[in-house]
Amino acid sequence: MPLIGPYLARLFFLPSYGYTHLLSYLGIRKSYDRIDETVYIGILPTIALQKYLIEHEKVDAVISMNEDYELTYVSDPNLWTKHEIQHLRLPTVDFSNPQVENLFHGIEFLRTVRQENKRAYIHCKAGRQRSANLVACYLIDTYGMTPEEAARHVRSIRPSTIFGTREMRRLHDFVEHLREEYYKKHQEQNEKIKSST
Repeated sequence: MPLIGPYLARLFFLPSYGYTHLLSYLGIRKSYDRIDETVYIGILPTIALQKYLIEHEKVDAVISMNEDYELTYVSDPNLWTKHEIQHLRLPTVDFSNPQVENLFHGIEFLRTVRQENKRAYIHCKAGRQRSANLVACYLIDTYGMTPEEAARHVRSIRPSTIFGTREMRRLHDFVEHLREEYYKKHQEQNEKIKSST
């Protein structure tokens, strides 16, 4: 369940984004941070930040954890298309955690990005909760970290990220989903072996 409903999230969007942008402008909080050679996490980018990420960070892919209305305020989604940037949208209500299915879609996307030696920018509004969930799942999937290790690692790079009880529960849900995926693949491999003998 979201901490606040979609209506209140929409109502608070502009004031909270303005506050986020002000903190970044003043240098109190970074606009984005690099997690590893594949993944960056950050705020909903302005057009200027979009151009900077494309030109200077050589970002090839973007995952937006925002609802549709959030993306039209300060960003230009057409800019990603113009520069042939892969753009995955996983709409999630602000102040809430992504559904496990969306986290898994994001991880499948990031697996391909990593295999192709590309770079992905993952963002929500402030790069603190929705996108942090996905980045932690990426660390679990890529490096075999536990949810606790992944949360600590993300927080060590981006201290403003939020990993409370609800977020940690979602990370553990994701781990269960990964186990189910592994078990299903293992069963399919066994069936293939049986059918070929």
